Amino acid sequence: MGAVRAWAAIDVRRRWRTLVVLVLLVGLSAGTVMTTVAGARRGDSSLDRLLDRTRPATAVVQPNFGTVDYDAIARLPYVEALSRFVLAFTPAIRGVSWRTMDNPRLDDAMMTDLERPVVLEGRGYRPSATDEAVVTERFRDRYGLGVGDEVRLHLSTSEQVDRAFNQELPVGRLDGAVVPVTVVGVVRTPALDLPDDEGRISFSPGLARAHLADLTGTRGYAPVAALVRLRGGASDLPRLREDIAAISGRADVEVTDLGVAYQRADEGLRFEAAWLAGFGAAVLLAAAVLVGQAIARSATVTARELEVGRALGMTAGQTRLAAASLPALAGLVGAALAVLLAVVASGWFPIGRAADLEPAPGTDVDVLVLVPGFVLCVLAVAGVAYGAAVLAGRPDRPLTRPSLLHSAEARLGLPVPVVVGARFAFERGRGRNALPVWPTYIAAAVGVLGTVAVGCVAAGVADATAHPERFGQSYQLVGFVGGEGTDVGPVDRLVARLAARDDVTSLHRMWAGVVTRAGGSGSFALWGPAPGGGGPVPATVLSGRMPESPGEVTLTPGTQDALDVGLGETVRVVGDRGERSLRVVGTAFVPTGAGNEYNEGGWLTTRGFGRLFDAFTFDMLFASVTPAADDAGLADRIDAYLEADPRTAVFAGAVGTPATEDFDASAATDELDRVRTLPLALGAFLGVLGTAAVGHALVLAVRRRARDVAVLRAVGMTPAGARVIVLVQALALAAVGLVPGIPLGIAAGRSIWRVVADYVPLAYVDPAAWAFTGALVVVALVVAVLLAQLPARRAARTSIATTLAAE
Repeated sequence: MGAVRAWAAIDVRRRWRTLVVLVLLVGLSAGTVMTTVAGARRGDSSLDRLLDRTRPATAVVQPNFGTVDYDAIARLPYVEALSRFVLAFTPAIRGVSWRTMDNPRLDDAMMTDLERPVVLEGRGYRPSATDEAVVTERFRDRYGLGVGDEVRLHLSTSEQVDRAFNQELPVGRLDGAVVPVTVVGVVRTPALDLPDDEGRISFSPGLARAHLADLTGTRGYAPVAALVRLRGGASDLPRLREDIAAISGRADVEVTDLGVAYQRADEGLRFEAAWLAGFGAAVLLAAAVLVGQAIARSATVTARELEVGRALGMTAGQTRLAAASLPALAGLVGAALAVLLAVVASGWFPIGRAADLEPAPGTDVDVLVLVPGFVLCVLAVAGVAYGAAVLAGRPDRPLTRPSLLHSAEARLGLPVPVVVGARFAFERGRGRNALPVWPTYIAAAVGVLGTVAVGCVAAGVADATAHPERFGQSYQLVGFVGGEGTDVGPVDRLVARLAARDDVTSLHRMWAGVVTRAGGSGSFALWGPAPGGGGPVPATVLSGRMPESPGEVTLTPGTQDALDVGLGETVRVVGDRGERSLRVVGTAFVPTGAGNEYNEGGWLTTRGFGRLFDAFTFDMLFASVTPAADDAGLADRIDAYLEADPRTAVFAGAVGTPATEDFDASAATDELDRVRTLPLALGAFLGVLGTAAVGHALVLAVRRRARDVAVLRAVGMTPAGARVIVLVQALALAAVGLVPGIPLGIAAGRSIWRVVADYVPLAYVDPAAWAFTGALVVVALVVAVLLAQLPARRAARTSIATTLAAE
C-alpha cells in the first residue's frame, strides 16, 4: 500500500484543482439531495409535531341560532377543555381583510387549556388584557404588523348590532369605539394557521369581555360557538353530538370534526413532500449523469497514466486503488461538505404549506438522513472511481463490423460532415474515444419530458384559475339574505328588482340546512332550491347526476370521503323533521356559502329539503351577470342600485360581494398556489439537466474525437465542415430528446394534473399545452445550436499536426 499512498500524495499535489472541482461537484449535488430529502421528511411531519405541542381542539360546536348551554357541555366527563367565541364578528381594522381576524374569544381557555401556541416572537397575550393581540407569521409578513405595532380596532355600537339582527338595516359603517390594540407576539397554532392563507390576528379575551355588547348586541343576538378538546379525540364525537342534541333540544347543531381539516392538511403536506423528494431524485439523476462522468473520467485518466507503473512492479489492484484515490478523497471531503451544506440549508426548510405549520423553525440536523447520506455518498464516489479504473485497464476491443448507422449513411450518400456528426451523436466508440451516449439520451429525454409536463400543469393551473366553474362556482354575485328561517327583508322584492337589471342573466335562490349522519358521525350542509327561486345554481357534476326525487342526494367528493359512501349507496341523516334515508346519485361541488366551502355538503331537491327541514339555516342568493358587467366595481353598483329603493335598501352590503373575489382567497386557490411551485422547480431543473448533458456531450466529443476531426481536416475537410459536424451532433441529440420526451411529457403532465385535480379537488379538464410544446421544440433546437457554437469553434481550430503527433 506504500506505492498507493505515495502516488495519492503526488496526485493530490499536482491535480489539486481537479480535486477542488470534484469536491465542489460532490458536495453541491449530494448536499442538495440530502437537503431535499431532509426537507421532505421535515415538512411531512410538521403538522403532527405541531399537534403534539399545542393541545389542539377536536371539534367546533356551532349552533347558528344563538347559543347553547356550554357550561353543561364543559361538565361532560369526556370534555377536556372548551373555549367559547362570538361567531358574528363585525369589527374592522383599516387596510386589513376581515377574513384575517380571529373570532373574539370569551374565556381564558384558548391558548392555555387548548391551542397552546408556539411563540415565534414576543409573547402570548394576557387573557385579562383589553388591548393585546397576537398574530401569525403570515399575517405579519402580509401586513407588516409585528411585535410592538399598534392596530386600531373599529367596533360597531350595541344599537347597530340590535337593529341589524332585528332586520332593520345592515351594520354598515361602524360607529362604535376605536380600540387601540398592541401586537405582543407572533404565534403558531392549528386554530390560527390552518384556516386560510392570509394569516390571522387574535385578540385577548379581555377585549371581547370589555366590549361584549358591541359584539353581540344588548340581548346577545350574535351566535356563540365553541372549540372543544375531547379526552378520547375523534372517538368521542358521536357521544358529543348526542349529548349536545339532548342539551340544546335541537338536531341541527353543527359539530365539525377538526380531524378532517388536519387530515386534509396532512395530505397536502405529503403531496408537497412527494414533490420535494422528486426534486431530490432529479438532482440525484443529474449527479449520476454529470458528476459520475467527471469522477469516472478522473479515475480513467489516472489509470492510463499508471500503465507505466505496472512495468515498474505495481500490481493491477494497486494501480486501480491509486487511480481511484483522488476521486475517493474528493468523495470523502465532498460528503462532509454536503452534510454541512444540508445543515445550513435546513434553516430555509420546510417550504410551502409546511413552513406555516413547522413548530420548530430554524436549523435542523436530521441524523437519519445525514449519516446514511454521508456513508452512501462516499461509497458511491469510491465505487464509481474504482469501477472506471477497472474498465480503463481492459484492452480496447476492435470493431468487427461497421455499425448499422454507418451502413445506412453509406447507402444514402450523405455529406461527410453530416455522417460524422451523426456518428458522434449515436455511436459510443471504444476506449479513449468512448462517449456517454446513453446517459446523454436519457438526460435529454428526461429534460424535455419534465419541461413538457410542467407546461401541462401550468396550463391546468391557468385554466382552473380563469374558470371558477372548475370548482363549482358558476356565478358572479352571492348574497346572504336570511338565516334561521327568517329573511333580512323582502326577498321576493329583491329578486324582482335584480332580475330587472339588464346585466343580470340569471338568479338562483338557495336554502341550506345542517344535517347530522344518523349515529352522530358527522355534520354537513345540504342545499336545495328555494320554492320559486329560479332552480338550483348550475352545478359542476363530477360523476353521476343531480338529485331528481326527494329521496336522492348528490354529495361533494369531500363529504363522500368523510362519510365513506359511494354512488348508489344509502346514507341516513337527521334533520329538523327527523331521520331520513337518502340514496347517493352523484358527485358534485356546491356553492361556497355562509357555512361551507365548495367541497363540503351536498344537493337536495326542493321537496327533499322540505322533508328534512322545518326552515333554512341560510338563505342565499346567487346571480350570474354578463361578461361586460363582471368587474371590480359591480358590487358597489349593485349596492347603490338597491339603496335607491327603500324596500331593498336593507340588502345593500349584504348582496353584491363578487363570488370570484371571495373565491380567489379560498382554500381551493390557495392549494393550487402551493402545488404550483414545486412542479415548476422540478421541471426547470430537469430542463437544465438535459441542456447540461447535451452541452457536456458536445464538448466531450470534440475532445475525445479530436483525432477523427484532425484526420478529416488532413484529407481536405474545411473548418466550416468541422463546425457542421458539431452542429449536426447537437441537433441529433436534441431530436433524440424531443421525439420520446414530448409524448411522454404530455402523458406525464396530464397524469400529474389529474392527481392535482383530485387533491385540490377540482373538475379535471385535459390541460391544453400545444402552444407551449410547439414553442419548446423551437427553443430546444435553438438551444442546441447555441450549445454547439463553442465546441464547433474548437473543432474548426483543431491543430492537425499537434493532434496527430500526440496520437
